Amino acid sequence: MSAKKRDILERRRTVPERIFFIVAFLVLAVWTIIVLYMFFWALMSAFKTNIDYLREPLALPDLLHLQWENFTLAIDLLEFNNVGFFGMLWNSIWLVFGSSILASLSICVTGYIFAQYEFRGRELLFKIVLFIMIIPIYGSLPATYRLIYSLGLNDSPLYLVTQIGGFSANMMITYGFFKGVPRAYREAVYVDGGSDWKAFTTIGLPMGKNILIAFFLLNFVQFWNDYNTPLLYFNERPTLALGLYAFQQEIQYAANYPAYFAGALIAMIPILLIFIFFSDKLMGQMYSGGLKG
Repeated sequence: MSAKKRDILERRRTVPERIFFIVAFLVLAVWTIIVLYMFFWALMSAFKTNIDYLREPLALPDLLHLQWENFTLAIDLLEFNNVGFFGMLWNSIWLVFGSSILASLSICVTGYIFAQYEFRGRELLFKIVLFIMIIPIYGSLPATYRLIYSLGLNDSPLYLVTQIGGFSANMMITYGFFKGVPRAYREAVYVDGGSDWKAFTTIGLPMGKNILIAFFLLNFVQFWNDYNTPLLYFNERPTLALGLYAFQQEIQYAANYPAYFAGALIAMIPILLIFIFFSDKLMGQMYSGGLKG
């Protein structure tokens, strides 16, 4: 253990610090319990009959007669515009993966350029980016909606090009990270005859890979759960999120809540797998790099 880490561990926290950490721990503990209870309740509800759920929604299901058929029923019932469960699953996969990759890469490229290069109009463009960030989404939605339909990007894989923007709030994180990367690294690539692109791919991306992975995972979770975008632009290619949203609107008439919970749990599987296998990337430290010696 280094001397710096030992000094940090041995330093006694002040009273305000202890109070802050205790309060933060209690708040997070209560929040965790609430989330786990909601997940457990949805899981138990998925194994009930519809009558049992309506009579006693908070009771445990009959463990000897678990309703596994609710999951197959959910797959059969989940449908939007004559697109079934597996069709919506495929649409979710290509749309979410493509959007997450392009959005994450564009954010890293934009932050790298603004942090590492001096060019004419840089300050003006940076201010424009900040102005774009503070515009509410509903302020630009009508213009975006008309533009996408005018260009014919709706219900098309070409919609993915709209994710190549890089002007979101996350760009400020990549900007701050690459601002701390010494330009001597980039100049060393130039000495070896490399280009700006090679400097980015050999220096920028490897050093910022943790940020890139974290942004990809966060974007994946966001896009997977997003039903507003498919509702606006993908009526012919609906996703699972849109199918669940439509099913939720219809369930108040069909009143088959266990099947709805079963469908929601099936759609939640990719998110759970991401959290299980990549939780260290989501919650770990995203900074690395720097000159030594």
